[in-house]
Parts: sequence; structure tokens; C-alpha cells
Amino acid sequence: MDVAPPPPPRPPPPSPSSLLPPSPPLLPSSPRGPYPVAHRSFTSPLFDRSNRRIDVVYPVLPEGSTRTFPYIAYAHGFDDTGFQSYWRLFSDLASWGYVVGAPLACQFGCDDRAHCKTLPFDPPCFGDSCQLSLLCARAGLLP
Repeated sequence: MDVAPPPPPRPPPPSPSSLLPPSPPLLPSSPRGPYPVAHRSFTSPLFDRSNRRIDVVYPVLPEGSTRTFPYIAYAHGFDDTGFQSYWRLFSDLASWGYVVGAPLACQFGCDDRAHCKTLPFDPPCFGDSCQLSLLCARAGLLP
């Protein structure tokens, strides 16, 4: 009695990435604006005690210039490092004439319960933390 040889093994299933269309090429960095850019870090007692530092990226003007620029208050969300993560974006925005403030307070929830406001789905006391960046700008604590 002849025994038939076993069937050949099945090929492995395709990997999930082989089922996707090819990725487009990476986009180049956005074009830089006309302003040189600077970065400074400040601390302010207005921020929650979890971290009182704010990183500010801004356009550099010639000495004596009185020009003002719009301010962008970056809200980092939960567990983000702000400037460290988005320095290229902030620098590009500043080169086009925006001042970007990226506070680090309340990175994992706020510690200062005296002014606690918690919104649905937010870390504890995170409800008004992004407003602190605007308060610092209005108080003249930022460039």
C-alpha cells in the first residue's frame, strides 16, 4: 500500500504591515518663517507646585523693536514633556511670528488642591491648568 506524502506546509500568514499600502515619503520640515527663534525657561508661582516651569519659544527682534506677537498657550495633555517633545513645531511657529508657552505643571495631575477644578476625563485638578500659561503672559512674566 502506497502512502501519499504529507502535504507541503502552509505558508505563514502575511504580516499585518504587508497588507497595508506603502507609506508615503516623510514630509520635510515645514518652511521656516522670517524670524530667528529663541527659547527660554521660566518658573512662576502661578503654576501648580507639581512643576512651576514653563518653556517659551519666541521670535527674536532687533534691539529696541516694540512689535508684539500672538501667544499660543500649549496644553500638553497627560504625560507629555511639552517643549522636549514638540521643539520643532514650537520653533517653526515662532519663526512665523508666534510666541509659544509650554508649561509643565500638572503633567500627571495637579498637586495644588487649593484651586482644584476637575473636568470629565481629565487628570485630577487639570481643569484650569492651561489658563495659567495665559495668566503668566498677561502678568508680564514672559517675553
